[in-house]
Amino acid sequence: MKNKRRTIALVLCAVSAAVLLMNINARAAEPGSEGDPVVTKSYVDARIAEIMGASPPSEAALPNKNAFEPVFASRGQKVLGKEGAEIILRSGSCAAYCPGSDGLVNATRGLDLADGAGIDANNLILIPRDDGRGVLVSKDAWFIIKGGYEIN
Repeated sequence: MKNKRRTIALVLCAVSAAVLLMNINARAAEPGSEGDPVVTKSYVDARIAEIMGASPPSEAALPNKNAFEPVFASRGQKVLGKEGAEIILRSGSCAAYCPGSDGLVNATRGLDLADGAGIDANNLILIPRDDGRGVLVSKDAWFIIKGGYEIN
């Protein structure tokens, strides 16, 4: 019985020492050290590009697709959005242009806009697919647009 207790005590001491030693080693890695390096996004992008065999993208060369851009369109022109484009009419007037059977999404009001439906100023209009949908300008208009678009 004495040997059994001694063996259990010895095993518990060994396990405790191992846990303590692992905890000390885990704390030893300081952020930014070789054990726990801190890297920048540009470093990661460069390494990924190196592995993929391409040059890393230049931040200055990339358009900011996350910002709204002011856009002017004249009466009779169509502003056609690419997939995922967001269009907000700021002044003037326009109507939904949907050559197919599907419409535009008015996210502000939660509506599906059919071809020819009027678009209210300051409503967020979403273009779900790159299939020629957009808006037809009936009075010179200013928009703010996020994402790809073209004016015809």
